[in-house]
Amino acid sequence: MKPRVLFALAVLVLACQKSKETPTDETRYFDALEANDTKLPTPAPGDWLYDHPEKGQTFVQYKRKVSVPDVHLTRIYLMPIGSFTKEQQAVMEQVRLYASRYFQRDVVMMPTLSDSGIPQSKRRPRDFGEQWLSPYIIDSIVKGRRPADALACMAFTSGDLYPSDDWNFVFGQASYAERVGVTSIFRLKFPPQRAHDQHFFLRRLMNVTTHEIGHMLQMAHCTHALCVMNGSNGMAETDASPNRACSECQRKLHWRLGYDNQKRLKELIDFFSKYRLSDDLSRAEEDAEALP
Repeated sequence: MKPRVLFALAVLVLACQKSKETPTDETRYFDALEANDTKLPTPAPGDWLYDHPEKGQTFVQYKRKVSVPDVHLTRIYLMPIGSFTKEQQAVMEQVRLYASRYFQRDVVMMPTLSDSGIPQSKRRPRDFGEQWLSPYIIDSIVKGRRPADALACMAFTSGDLYPSDDWNFVFGQASYAERVGVTSIFRLKFPPQRAHDQHFFLRRLMNVTTHEIGHMLQMAHCTHALCVMNGSNGMAETDASPNRACSECQRKLHWRLGYDNQKRLKELIDFFSKYRLSDDLSRAEEDAEALP
C-alpha cells in the first residue's frame, strides 16, 4: 500500500476517534437522561407486551422510517367531539397547555363538535350507554377538518370508542400516514375513591394524549424502558406508565421536532410544579439533576 493511502487512512481513523471523544450537546443530554430510564418489568399475563410481544423501535430505525415533515406543518390541533362538563373542559385546556410544552409546538383547541354527526350505524349499544366507531371518527370527521398547517390533529370524544366489532374498547387510535387520531375521555374518569381528584384525570389525559400524538409522529410502542409510549391493555397499565418519554423516545421527538431540550425540560418542570403532579415533577427534576 502506498504511503499516501496509509496517511489518508490514519487521518480517517483519527477523525473517527475525535468524533467519539467530542459528542454533541444533544448526545450528552440524552446519554445523561438514559441513566434515569427504568427497565421494563417482565410482562405478566394481561399486560400489553404479554399479549403483544412487540420488538420496539430504536432511534436508528425511527430515522430510517420517518421523513422530517414539511416546514409548514407547525401546529397541533385538538378537536373536542360530544358533550363535556365544565370540569372536563378545564382539564382539556390544561392538557392543551401541557402538550404545547411536551412537543414544543403551538397547540390549538378547536371548537367543540356535536356527536350528532356520528350515524347510528357507527354506534353500538352497551350496558353503560353506547360506543362510537373510532375509525369512522378519524376518517369521516377528523381528517376532513384537519387544518392545512397541522402537524397532528387529534379528537377528544366524550363517548367510549371501539375500533372494530371484535374489540371491547380502545382508549384511542391514530393514523400514522394522515397525522390524525382520536382519544376518548370516557374511561379516564376517576375511580370512586378519587372522585374529586382533578389531578388524577389530568394526568391520565396527559398520558393518553401525548401517547397518541406520538403515534401520529410515527413513533411505535416503546420497549426500551418505562415510557409514556409503552403499550397498555387497560387503565392499570396506563396509570403505572410515566408521563416521561424515555431517553430513546426523546431522541426521536427531538430529531423530528428540533426543539431546545433544556427549554423543554424547564417548561415541563414548571407545569408539573404548577399543577402539583408530584410523580412527574420528581422524574423531571431527576433528569435536570443528571445533566452535565
